[in-house]
Amino acid sequence: MAGLLFLVPGARDWLAYDRAAIAAGEFWRLLTGHLVHWSLGHLVWDVGAFVLLGALCEARSRRRFLVCLAGSAVVIPAAVWWVMPGLEFYGGLSGVDSALFALLGVDLLRDELRRRSRAALAIGVGLSLGFALKIAFEFVTGATVFVADLSHGIAPVPVAHLAGAAIGILSAALAGGAEGSRFTGASRALSCRGET
Repeated sequence: MAGLLFLVPGARDWLAYDRAAIAAGEFWRLLTGHLVHWSLGHLVWDVGAFVLLGALCEARSRRRFLVCLAGSAVVIPAAVWWVMPGLEFYGGLSGVDSALFALLGVDLLRDELRRRSRAALAIGVGLSLGFALKIAFEFVTGATVFVADLSHGIAPVPVAHLAGAAIGILSAALAGGAEGSRFTGASRALSCRGET
C-alpha cells in the first residue's frame, strides 16, 4: 500500500503525520503517516525491510507479529507527538521496521539461549549493538544510515526507532513464547511422522 500511495499525487498531503492537522482533528494521520515516504529511496528501504522482517516475524509467530505491528503503529506516533513537540511532519515505516527488528532479535536470542549456542548468541548481541549504534548515530548526526536521498529538510526521527524497538521487545515478552515458531512446529510434526 505504501508503494501505491507514493505514486498517488497529493496522497502525502492528506496522510502524513502533520502536527497542525492532527491538532485540528485529523487523527487518522497518526496511523497513516507510516505509509507516507519522502523519496523513492526512503520507500524502497522502508518497504524492503518491512517485507523481509515482517515475513520472518510472522513465520515465527503470527500473534507476536500482529501485536508488534498494532502496538508500534499506535505507540510510535504517540511517542513522536509527546517527545518531539517541535516536529511538524513525520512519515515512513522505519519505526515499525525497528519494532519488527527488535521482535525478531529477541525471539532469536531467546531461542539461542535455550540451545546454548554461543556463536548465534554472539551474532544476536552484535546485531543488537549495531542497531543501538545506528540509533546513536542518527541522534548525534541527524543523518540516516541507509537512506541517502531524503527530501530537503527531512531528517531521521530516532525517537520513532527507539519507540519501535521498545514495542518489539515488549511484544516478544508480553505475547510470550508459548506459540513458538511455526517452522519449528512444522518440523516437529514432520519428524513425528518420520518425514524429515
